[in-house]
Amino acid sequence: MPESFLPSSIIAVDCGSINTHAVMLDVVSGSYRMVARATTLTTAEPPYSDVSEGVRRVIAQIQGVIGRPLLAENGRLIVGSRNPAVGVDMFVATASVAEPLRLILAGLMEEFDLASARRAVAATYTSIEDVISLNDGRGEEDHIELLANRRPDAVVIVGGTDGGAISSVRRLLEEAVLAGSLVSEPDRFSLVYAGNSALRDKLPGIVGGRLPVSAADNVRPRLDAECLEPVQAELEALYESRQLARLPGFDELYPWSESPALPTARAFGRTIQFLSARGSALGVDVGSSATTVAAGLSGRLSLTVRADLGVGHNVARLLEATSPAEVIRWLPFPLDPADVRDFVWNKALHPATIPQEPKEVWLEQALAREALRLTAASSGQWAAGSALLADVIVAGGSTLARAPRPGQTALMLLDALQPVGVSTLLADVNGLVPALGAVAPVQPVAMVQVLENDGLLSLGTVIAPAATGVPGQSALHLKLTHPAGGDLEVDVAYGSLEVVPLPAGEKVQVSFLDGALSPSLGRRGEGDEGGNGTLTIAGGAVGLIIDARGRPLRLPGDPEARMARLQQWLSTIGG
Repeated sequence: MPESFLPSSIIAVDCGSINTHAVMLDVVSGSYRMVARATTLTTAEPPYSDVSEGVRRVIAQIQGVIGRPLLAENGRLIVGSRNPAVGVDMFVATASVAEPLRLILAGLMEEFDLASARRAVAATYTSIEDVISLNDGRGEEDHIELLANRRPDAVVIVGGTDGGAISSVRRLLEEAVLAGSLVSEPDRFSLVYAGNSALRDKLPGIVGGRLPVSAADNVRPRLDAECLEPVQAELEALYESRQLARLPGFDELYPWSESPALPTARAFGRTIQFLSARGSALGVDVGSSATTVAAGLSGRLSLTVRADLGVGHNVARLLEATSPAEVIRWLPFPLDPADVRDFVWNKALHPATIPQEPKEVWLEQALAREALRLTAASSGQWAAGSALLADVIVAGGSTLARAPRPGQTALMLLDALQPVGVSTLLADVNGLVPALGAVAPVQPVAMVQVLENDGLLSLGTVIAPAATGVPGQSALHLKLTHPAGGDLEVDVAYGSLEVVPLPAGEKVQVSFLDGALSPSLGRRGEGDEGGNGTLTIAGGAVGLIIDARGRPLRLPGDPEARMARLQQWLSTIGG
């Protein structure tokens, strides 16, 4: 697209494992807004086996809403015509519908280079099938047999600090090349090298054209330093070329866009990274096949994707990673573990089904809590027992962001993530977060303006002290001052969850009358407006939430008491 031309109308499509979602952005009264959205079932599987069919359907729905021709007679999107009455100026696509990359990691030491490799591959849709190291107790022949028989999509080789070991890393490369030579050409894996930089120039000679190969900066250039982004970019490009491009019908979408399709998780992370430019932001997305946690701090992003944890296609694997008992503890009604397993297996067989009864809704939300909890725990952002501090928390995915009631979304976030301090809770009810992340590189102002124009639903603000005290004793004593006049004092006891109604668009000034507790609220709770323990709180669909249940959250051991407590919390938060 010529630099002199900036797109006005944009369609962004996200192809998920269950749904294909589309949003249209356009300039309205001088500012980008979302003007239409549409959703249909993804058509990657039989009887259609054509991803582009679902994409055309959602675009046709948007065409009907806006009353403007978007599809030509041959079914192709009309893009780049620069005619405001026909087509759109730009098309972008994100996708998570493809199978994750099956990887084997090979390195020298589990606690150093391989640990960095694990963190790097966790940023996109991958499945680690096995790990090879020099001290794994297996010999060279075992390594070669493993690589040849498992037939991964790619082998990621790391090891050696820059200026460090070469011979051991070269041996791993030679093992991989020999194993690849034993596999028929259509099934050969790709080789991704991210080890000692001294070997990069020697790769062509070592590989000899026998395997597809790419190189990235060393993931562990020094013992005290990591460099993850370059190999993450290589893996995302490999996911796009090896997994997405092979989806039936996906090739028909390539002429519509000037940029390759992005993995949905990366696009989601870009928007969270933007939201963290002046503080901290956390984005979480629970999907059918994968769960994503994107943590941004002052513009730096850490992305974790668990491609084995979901509430649809991968719900059975989720139950393997947790247990029926862990799921049941979030339910406000009694349930036998066998019933949890039955629900999970039915959901795995029919992942597109929507819960019909309230108990099914709560059970699916309990599974979402476990997916979130496990993904956050594996993200490496919060050590065991440390506090989760985030100025903004964004919920994505149908189960999480589009729960039947906003209070259910808020409670899932609070239960699974257990943030402390003061956080604004947002829900991506329109599926805009991945779309804006895909649009940003070409038209960043669109991201800014759509977010400013209420692109995300505000659930409200949560105040959560980190301390744990005796249930019933005062945890927080607050004074709320409304700009229109009038004060309200609120005394919240330990172990309780309270909600003060505060509609979206309204703000109140909160004063912490018990000053001894304000430091436990984190950065924003220490008086960021004059240093006197006051701050301004914005309302939302739920309101002002005061979560004094303690950190870590401890549920009663007695089943009857636990269910009564859960029901009380649901009632309080409007769930």
